[in-house]
Amino acid sequence: MLDLTPLLADWHLSAPLPLKQDGHAHVWRVTRVGGGCAALKIFLPGRGDNERNAAAWHRHHAASGLGPSVLAESGEAVLYEWVPGHSLGDMFRDGDRDAADAQLGAVMAGLHA
Repeated sequence: MLDLTPLLADWHLSAPLPLKQDGHAHVWRVTRVGGGCAALKIFLPGRGDNERNAAAWHRHHAASGLGPSVLAESGEAVLYEWVPGHSLGDMFRDGDRDAADAQLGAVMAGLHA
């Protein structure tokens, strides 16, 4: 079990709600000072190599609105701006494949613009 206490204290976060607790990273929805939400992602040691540079990608594209902003980063942990709604993966698995494809296409078009 990961101890979130130091990150919660350092980044002034509270009320961690687990969203994903398997695979290469664990993700929580957390509450920021002032009441807004954020997504806290912690990579597990030796896993998620293909996503380790995601924070740099998000910082580069944040102004375009194509992805969430990186609010903080420390070691294996990244704090992202909270983006409401369902993930594309959840939409696809729930049978709303056309909507997921349309959103993915819009992001890809924005990246190529």
